[in-house]
Amino acid sequence: MTLRRFRMFVSIAKHRSITQASREFHVSQPAVSQQLKRLQDELGTILVKKNGSGIELTETGLLLEKEAQSILSLVDGLKHKFIGSSENTTADALTLAGTPVLTTSLLPGLLARFKKSHPRAKLTLRTGNSREIEDLILTSKADLAVITHPRFLPSLQTEPYRADKLTAFVSAHHLLAKKKTIEASDLPHVSLVVRVGRQNETRMEDRFRSLGKNLKIAMRCESPESVKEAVRSGAGVGILPHDIVKRELERGEIKPVQLAGIDLTGQSYIVYSNKRPLAKTAQEFLSLLRAARPRKNGSDNYFIEGRNKNLPKLSSRTKSESLFRLRYKS
Repeated sequence: MTLRRFRMFVSIAKHRSITQASREFHVSQPAVSQQLKRLQDELGTILVKKNGSGIELTETGLLLEKEAQSILSLVDGLKHKFIGSSENTTADALTLAGTPVLTTSLLPGLLARFKKSHPRAKLTLRTGNSREIEDLILTSKADLAVITHPRFLPSLQTEPYRADKLTAFVSAHHLLAKKKTIEASDLPHVSLVVRVGRQNETRMEDRFRSLGKNLKIAMRCESPESVKEAVRSGAGVGILPHDIVKRELERGEIKPVQLAGIDLTGQSYIVYSNKRPLAKTAQEFLSLLRAARPRKNGSDNYFIEGRNKNLPKLSSRTKSESLFRLRYKS
């Protein structure tokens, strides 16, 4: 068993695709398939199986994915620790990552503020979905992240950051713009413009299903800016964090609407590795993140402070997620 073989397997598991893994490693599909076969032969077990749309991991494959991630995280941590001690390495480097909404609204401003007090720091901001970003942390390609849909992995520290108010909105010229509230009985007829991502859709589907309604999607967009542009063009009702649409609301380009009975709140989390210590620059930015976190104040949103390493260990992801679940009060 080699580290490269483990890395290829983790890539296959991440993408659920040999084709995508081959693209990531810039090798042919047969080369990746051969490495997978050798790994299965060495372990004497089947790690993946075909399904209708591609491949999926077996129970053994799921177990190996977690173990391989831990091994690779440890190895990458050692590299980071010893290579990072070289005189040719800049100790003030920081790679921060976030989901699209957070890298559009929250994180750039905090990085600019941090840069003023750390002018020599080399700062990098990366964007991706929550799973991709967690993988960046696990493989030491990012130091610190703020995401919205964590998996609560045992190899990562996951602490609640803030509750985010979501706003439903339409074009200023939309027929619904004159309505303050869309009643529950009208929700099945409302077409939504949503961001690409199964987790985003699932959570919204759950919110509609709680009222016995089905979610109707008019368009899926890659970025918050695409969502806003589609809504401005009359494609349907958009739902984004309030901070993202605040300027357009103030300029009257879009109008807010209430979706009766739908809880429009979101939650973000700070994530970093618990397999390797944070470098000094990352620790200082983490302190800034925590200091900038909204505090409970009347009707303002609030949070539960603390890192999950200080909380009792739970045996399942469901228990962990329920432990960290927060509400937004307004």
